[in-house]
Amino acid sequence: MTMLSCPLCGKQNALSSFNPAALPLDVLGVERQGLGRGKGFKVIGRPSLLADEELMDSIAARCHALITLIEGEDKTVSQDIERLSAVIDGYEEEHDACLTLIQEALPDEDNLEDAIQALMIKYDELLEELEDDDE
Repeated sequence: MTMLSCPLCGKQNALSSFNPAALPLDVLGVERQGLGRGKGFKVIGRPSLLADEELMDSIAARCHALITLIEGEDKTVSQDIERLSAVIDGYEEEHDACLTLIQEALPDEDNLEDAIQALMIKYDELLEELEDDDE
């Protein structure tokens, strides 16, 4: 086997010169200008296409399918679960910190107005601490 067909775009390359690490990590378009009848074209620009959401979505979907093919469904799913777990852990930490702050600020009574007032006082104290830290 001497040729490789890109699974993303179908372009064929010689296996001996295949080196994706040498390419820029960007999605580039090619702007060309005609040189006249029968004289070919010249490249006048290579703009990044990363802002094209529809194109990026189709490339991302294809890349995800390729990663799943290469690594196997189980490995890809477990990596996705690990990433989501890390995000959830971050939210849980923030949630727990908020709950602790609310519990510290709440008075022993069940009076909602007193609880809100205590929370506002605690908030003002925290703002003052932040301002002091900035100085």
